[in-house]
Amino acid sequence: MRRADVQRVDRDLAQLSHSGLDWSTLSLHAGETLRRAIPFDHACWHTMDPTSLVFTGVTKDSLEDEVRLPYHEYALPDVNQWAQLARRPTPVGILSQGSREGLQSSPRYRELLQPRGIADEMRAVFRSGRTVWGACGIYRGPGRPVFTSADAELLDRAGRYLADGYRRSLLLAAVDAR
Repeated sequence: MRRADVQRVDRDLAQLSHSGLDWSTLSLHAGETLRRAIPFDHACWHTMDPTSLVFTGVTKDSLEDEVRLPYHEYALPDVNQWAQLARRPTPVGILSQGSREGLQSSPRYRELLQPRGIADEMRAVFRSGRTVWGACGIYRGPGRPVFTSADAELLDRAGRYLADGYRRSLLLAAVDAR
């Protein structure tokens, strides 16, 4: 990706993170911005409790509900779970690169993603300092290239802006609720 394209993504995401949008709308707009730089077919966006790292909200782009996701995320061992990513220096993981045994060794891939026609997944945690505010999973279907390290670097940059935007939107929502 060209430097000018990366700078445009940074600028657009910085502007979105200061826009005052609710986190769900912010997520969908951020997805549109990211899709121009990192093509993907589906996405899910989550707010997370900073202390427990449990989902507190979800917004989906071209995905149906999956009631088994919390079980897969919190009860089954797998690669690139959000709590694992939160502890990494770079909080991004690519499923096709995450396991030496291949995609079929991932219960999430076998039971949730592959039956939906998803060929690869890239996940990120949105951290501000050490505090996690949200996460996303973006997905590509069959016939598409797998996600790359360059894609992961861009999603990591985006996550820093989105952490700030999520934090703002959640704080604004709390103030509005009062």
